[in-house]
Parts: sequence; structure tokens; C-alpha cells
Amino acid sequence: MRQATKETARLLAAAAAAAFAVAALAPLGAEPARTLEDVQIGERGAILKVALICSARCEIVPGDSVEFRLVGVAARLDIDLSARSALARRLTITPSGGASILKIDALAKINAAHVVDCDSDSGPAPCIEFRFEQQPAETALAENAPRQEAPPSAPKPRGEK
Repeated sequence: MRQATKETARLLAAAAAAAFAVAALAPLGAEPARTLEDVQIGERGAILKVALICSARCEIVPGDSVEFRLVGVAARLDIDLSARSALARRLTITPSGGASILKIDALAKINAAHVVDCDSDSGPAPCIEFRFEQQPAETALAENAPRQEAPPSAPKPRGEK
């Protein structure tokens, strides 16, 4: 009887070890979850750029209109831009079905929006570039004004220093 108890104990220990090994290896095949670590916003003329820095490179895909999906990121963020932007009132990111949706509440018409690579404070990052309609006075001023460098924290197009 004592022999049966030892064998049962060994079988249970082996089964527990096997279950632990399977559970430990299971995440290796799963896609890593990304976390949103930083958002950097820069504005120059009629262009607003939003750099998204994730724990692993953010995968950003266009959604409806000028919305964008951050695949594999569950984040919630609401940034009031009204005091620092001439182009947008607010930027929001809300979780939705295994991703997050980025939306912008624009003050002017957005002519185009697309994903570009840019340099952020933390290195290369994907950015969403929003191109707004310029007002006639802004167009004349922009053509005649000397080019100013963006503040150090603003995302820049890849290759531009």
C-alpha cells in the first residue's frame, strides 16, 4: 500500500510539472501585448503630428475617416489641446475590441491623415500626420516666413534633425 502511495505521489508530481511547463510555454506563441508608453504631439503650420511610443513598435492602421486603430494596445487617454494647438481641440484614445481608437477633434478641415515614420524624443516611432486646410492668410504667411525648427520634444520626419 505504501508503494502505491509513492507511485501516486510521483505521478501527481510529474503531472503538475508537465502542466506547469505547458502553462509557462503558452505565452511564447501568443502575440505580445503592447502598452502605450508615450504620446508626443508636434505642430508646424497646417501639419499636426502625433508620435505613438509603445512597449513594442505600435502597429497603426487607418480606420474610418481620420480615425486610427492601435492594434494590440488597450489604452484610454483624453488630451485637451485647446490651449496649445491652433489645429485641434482634443485628442482621444479609447479601447475597442483588442485595439484602441485614436480620434482628433479638429478646429479646421483635415485634408489628409496618414501614418509616417518620424523621430521622437525616444527614437524612431510611428506617427500619424494630419494635414489641415490652410486659411488664405496662413498660406501667405507660411510662404513668406522663415522656417522655424520644431521644439525639441516635437516629432520630426525621419531623417530630419
